[in-house]
Amino acid sequence: MHEVGLASQIVGMAVREAERRNAFEVVTVTVTVGRLLQIERDSLQFGLDVLKGEHPCTEKTRFVLVDEPVQVHCSWCEATTIVDAWRFVCGACGSGAVAVTRGDDLIVSEMEVRGNENIAGTAGHGSE
Repeated sequence: MHEVGLASQIVGMAVREAERRNAFEVVTVTVTVGRLLQIERDSLQFGLDVLKGEHPCTEKTRFVLVDEPVQVHCSWCEATTIVDAWRFVCGACGSGAVAVTRGDDLIVSEMEVRGNENIAGTAGHGSE
């Protein structure tokens, strides 16, 4: 269950960013979750909700999880299409000559803090 580890990293990132900004509260954190990562959303949400209570600045934080669909680019017809998570064929021509261009990310895409300005795009792929 790697979701708890990811939740810990996300909460830790929010705490560090709030400290860096001299903010007293993290209001909202939006996390974009790619479908290819096979993250169990309920487990991730549960981990975030439990771990946020360990820090005063995140006790009331609302974590919003947003799905990122799988997108591929076809080298045959040059189309970029959204596809089913495990069906890697071009949605326009049916070719299998595709490369994934979206759907494999875990990104803290937005963070709202109280006590200072809002920030966006603070992390990617669960890294710090």
